[in-house]
Amino acid sequence: MNNKQDKISIKKRLFIIIGAVFFLVVVINFYQGFYTLREKNAEIERLEEDISQLQGETKEVEKKLEYLESEEYVERMARKQLGLVKEGERLYINIGEQ
Repeated sequence: MNNKQDKISIKKRLFIIIGAVFFLVVVINFYQGFYTLREKNAEIERLEEDISQLQGETKEVEKKLEYLESEEYVERMARKQLGLVKEGERLYINIGEQ
């Protein structure tokens, strides 16, 4: 009879050990999944910040491009760099500043 109880006791211990190992595996997998999810969320947040910054830079570049393509800018550069004048205007050059 004692031998039978030992066998039952061994089965119980084995069942507890297997249960504990299974529980440990489940906890480890849960933690790994949680950690991966946290990393991915942090990466998404960083990428959203990058997108926001790049959208701001894009708007600035678009404004600058719009100005550079404007008649106002073209006329200003034609007058300043090429010395061009509109019809009916006279260009005066101050030679005393040289």
